[in-house]
Amino acid sequence: HPDPAKVMKVSVLSDAYRGEHPEVADLFESVRRGESGVARVPSLATPEPYWISYAPIRSTGWYYSSAVSEAHVMADIYALLLRSLLLMAIGLVIIVGIVLLVSSRVTRPLERLAGGVRRLGAGDWNARIEAVRSNDEIGDLSRTFNSMVGTLHEHVDALKTATEQRMAVESELQVARRIQASLLPRTFPPY
Repeated sequence: HPDPAKVMKVSVLSDAYRGEHPEVADLFESVRRGESGVARVPSLATPEPYWISYAPIRSTGWYYSSAVSEAHVMADIYALLLRSLLLMAIGLVIIVGIVLLVSSRVTRPLERLAGGVRRLGAGDWNARIEAVRSNDEIGDLSRTFNSMVGTLHEHVDALKTATEQRMAVESELQVARRIQASLLPRTFPPY
């Protein structure tokens, strides 16, 4: 009996016939009929379930029965399950780390490109995108951006120079207008 106080005094079978474990009484009836099998019993004087195997020994008229706690039977399976879950968690952490590493490596050139565009938008005519060596679309876009900024810088310089020259010519024209206007008589003779 699983209860030490009942050992050699009361059997599990006598408890079963008194109604404490009706499923054990059903198993015992199966054994008496000469059947064999394995069954799960919710409890045997303990709160945990047990697995009971039984079979007749025909040559002696006896029968064999053994009860093993489910926790004992499942301990290795639970340990394997725990190990598998731990390995899956470690694998998931590794996969997430790799994904984050790869995504940051992929997005870093885009961040540099966006930073260059922001600097150019803020008026920094010397904005360049450095350290993009890839030969993909992002590398092409970065090189084109750098070329565009250089060309834009040249056009702005040319526009400044042209504006300065136009302003100088307009200034000279204003001086010439004043000189011509000063040569004209202020009062005209009546005709």
